[in-house]
Amino acid sequence: MKNIIILLTLCLSLNANGNDFNYVWSNLVRFEGSAIDKNGESYSKFGITKGTLNSYNKKFKKNYKFNSLTEQQAKTVAYKMVYEPNLLAFIVDDRIALAICDWTYNSNPTNATKQIQKMLGLKVDGLFSMEDIKYINTLSWEKFISKYYPKRKAYYYSLNNKKFIRGWLARLNKIKGLKL
Repeated sequence: MKNIIILLTLCLSLNANGNDFNYVWSNLVRFEGSAIDKNGESYSKFGITKGTLNSYNKKFKKNYKFNSLTEQQAKTVAYKMVYEPNLLAFIVDDRIALAICDWTYNSNPTNATKQIQKMLGLKVDGLFSMEDIKYINTLSWEKFISKYYPKRKAYYYSLNNKKFIRGWLARLNKIKGLKL
């Protein structure tokens, strides 16, 4: 019993200085649509694509349906598929956690992580390690955003998508302007 209490205390203390996923999610979902168009042709709902939802259902043995996906279900998918595997709970600054989560959530998570790792001069392998997180936690918001903003902006332009570029840039500018 004593070992269980020690382990529980250790787990809680590891994230005691981390960010708040509710903060990250509430800002993330603000940028996302919750409606499916009349033909059911929406690419995503709350930022969750059909492909991501299928992967989540298979991995966690769930049966969430895209057309009836709730915000709470989408939040769970985001947490389990992006936030948790990338150790984002251990990032101290909510804004940095949001910026990283936003890019990995709205792109191929492995490719986005690789771009962020490269941008920060970290080992590029597509999944954040605790060493990566420790380094990220040494960065001020200003230093982080000065690297992140131009890299992500260039990424948006590289997609050459005139339909969505204005919305993507507006989203990026909202992230850049975040205050604690």
